[in-house]
Amino acid sequence: MEVVLPDGLRVTLADRLDFVSSQTITKAIALFPETDPDIRTAAILAMCSERFILFGVVAWSLPDEVNTDNLRRLLLTHPDVDIVVEAADGLYQSQVIDPLVRRASRSSEPSQTEGPTSPTPSGKTRSRKPSRPSSISTIQTVDTGTMSSSLDGDFNYSPSSESVAS
Repeated sequence: MEVVLPDGLRVTLADRLDFVSSQTITKAIALFPETDPDIRTAAILAMCSERFILFGVVAWSLPDEVNTDNLRRLLLTHPDVDIVVEAADGLYQSQVIDPLVRRASRSSEPSQTEGPTSPTPSGKTRSRKPSRPSSISTIQTVDTGTMSSSLDGDFNYSPSSESVAS
């Protein structure tokens, strides 16, 4: 697609982004830093527009080579860059954003469960087993010794040298 700016600059956009370019933008969205949700959304859309220009422009009427530095310096600062941004957004948003929206909507769809999920009263109440200690604990007792419990719930008492000597 060719876009002609009011000053005569011609910019050619690829019909589609290649795989690496679209995946790079998708990954950049996923890695975008968390901030205020409204600001984050706007910043992601702006970042996408910039990347659409950087990855989508394949030719222009300027004598300078089309590369990232020149695109940033000459096109992204151009007073009418919004015309190119609008065209690029129209070409590439569905390629990059739509798969993310589909993936997000699939992950948030309600799912069906088989049978009831609430407990059914059976008339019997099961008593709970006491839980086992998760680690060995040691308690120092005053002048008497050390009481230890093991993982299997047994307790061991060892008199301290002070209590044996007393």
